[in-house]
Amino acid sequence: MQGIVEANSGTTVATYAGPVALVSQSHAICSSLVDWGLRNQIGFSAVLHIGSRPDTRWGEIIDSLGSDPKTRSIVIYMETVGDARAFLSAAREVALDKPILLIKGGRTEAGRRVAERHGGASPASDAVLDTALRRVGVLRVHELEDVFHITDALARQPRPAGPRLAIVTNAAGPAVLAADALAALGGQLASDLMDLGERAGADEYETAIDVASKDPNADGVLIIHSPQPGCEGVEIATRVTRFARLDGKPILATWMGSFNESSARSILNQAGIPGFSFPESAVRAFHYMWRYTYNLRGIYETPSLAEESHAAAGSAACLETVRQSGRTVLNETEWRDLLSAYGIPILEAKQPSMGYEFVLGLQVDPEFGPVLFFGAGGRLGSVLDTRVFALPPLNMTLARRFLEQSATFKVLEQLAQRDGFDVCALHAVMVRFSQLVLEQPLLSGLEINPLVIEANGLYAHAAHAQIHGLDVRVLPQPAIRPYPAKYASTVRLKDGTPLVIRPIRPEDEPALVRFHQTLSNESVYRRYFMPMSLEARTKHDRLTRMCFIDYDRQIAFVAEVPGEPGEIVGVGRNARCTTTNNAELAAVVSDAYQHRGIGRLLVERLIEFARDERLDALTAYVLAENFAMLSLLQKAGFRFSRHINPELMEGVLELPRN
Repeated sequence: MQGIVEANSGTTVATYAGPVALVSQSHAICSSLVDWGLRNQIGFSAVLHIGSRPDTRWGEIIDSLGSDPKTRSIVIYMETVGDARAFLSAAREVALDKPILLIKGGRTEAGRRVAERHGGASPASDAVLDTALRRVGVLRVHELEDVFHITDALARQPRPAGPRLAIVTNAAGPAVLAADALAALGGQLASDLMDLGERAGADEYETAIDVASKDPNADGVLIIHSPQPGCEGVEIATRVTRFARLDGKPILATWMGSFNESSARSILNQAGIPGFSFPESAVRAFHYMWRYTYNLRGIYETPSLAEESHAAAGSAACLETVRQSGRTVLNETEWRDLLSAYGIPILEAKQPSMGYEFVLGLQVDPEFGPVLFFGAGGRLGSVLDTRVFALPPLNMTLARRFLEQSATFKVLEQLAQRDGFDVCALHAVMVRFSQLVLEQPLLSGLEINPLVIEANGLYAHAAHAQIHGLDVRVLPQPAIRPYPAKYASTVRLKDGTPLVIRPIRPEDEPALVRFHQTLSNESVYRRYFMPMSLEARTKHDRLTRMCFIDYDRQIAFVAEVPGEPGEIVGVGRNARCTTTNNAELAAVVSDAYQHRGIGRLLVERLIEFARDERLDALTAYVLAENFAMLSLLQKAGFRFSRHINPELMEGVLELPRN
């Protein structure tokens, strides 16, 4: 037994030990969820009531629970986000290993006003919050009653690969309700309902479930059993438990009624099949499981890269000139110059708009800073609210996902299929617009409306742009740290070979696979202190974590020989510690390029970055026999001592602040 850790009064409430960590800004909801857990024998690894302060340090709390071996999933009731960047940074890293379920009020304007009075801060737009959570893999749950059902289902069943659900039932009515709920949530029925009839027994259920589980068009299976005369629900439940471990597909069950049916649900639960009293609850659980898969897929998916822009300095100078003049609204010439500098095509003002009209814009959220939006534009946009949101920065893959959220996406698909419009051209404009927003923090609002799309291209027909006035001393920061482009530079090795040293990008995964193919077993052992196969080093999930990094938490620099494609010949990395202001440094160079000064260039850039980030120290662990790396780091200022492992040396570089 353990208890609620009460941040304000120190009181405790007894709970069962278990795998779920619960953190709440509301004492009433915290107590209610604990009580529900006690009644349903769901245990907690930690229960924290932290109050409704707007400065809650969510990042530290999530980091702590993420490193807790007793915690397998995290449930959060949130009223205010606080430091959005720290929250998203920690949540993204932890959600890859442990499901994070978040409940937050304020979905309506009335709810937001209550939350603001209670929490003392202006909460983020609900749609923007949803966008931010999707971006980092956090699953938002709207119904309190679903929280532990979903946590339990994610813990005991595999995540579905898609939204298609097969339904096996002995009663049409509950199955129709399930199908309606599935469609309303955006899911799909895998095939026709498998209605076995009211006299179906264990044999019929077994046969039908076996068929459904092998259906390639089904991503999950829902079993529905309604009490019928002469049908023994307990026997059926016992027989179907053999399907509790389907390969890559979740199986859920709805046993309706009470008495014997509650015993049947207990049998299913003990076998690892989540049991529900009503079909709609089971469908919601499946939908949330699929959404979790979809969110994580956005983190793991290897993105494609758009072209780079070089418009930052000139545009920034123009905006600052406008600001110093006392104006906060750009005139037509100024906004046209701004969009043109970032390669966004502009339709001449006198030309009529002949295509479909959309809006692409920037707004500043009180908690998440700069936010992008897209939707129907022109006259239609003034009467239909179709806007969807995204956090910058965007790459081509994230732009595609941004667009897919929009209700106007089907219009664009039809335009592409019928008239040959290149949707990738819109993705590229979104990426350039995102870059504009990040590189020009003086902008307080920018709306291209209409953005005209027709078969042969897209054009900005009109726009409205605003900047922060001189009274704004601290400009809003993006919630996700953008690519640190200022650390990219080109050098030449002694033999004249050109080399680019730059921060790693998510798009580098294919090049990193080729890089690992150039490493000998000896180089691998010196980097990882153990043998590691090429297959293990180049697994997609692993390389995603290496490439798609949070620049607030770690930095990796690659040494690249330019070309099409570029050849990565070295990688250096600083991984920050979440409990201290230190980072661990490591580097490895392709065998064919060793002893040419590349390791030194990477280490120097890593030290430069650490100083700029105001870290206290860098540490490095090196095999005692790796004399070349020891010498390199000693020349860079590291002081080495023998590690507790006799094969290793531990180096420390203190980074005093001026």
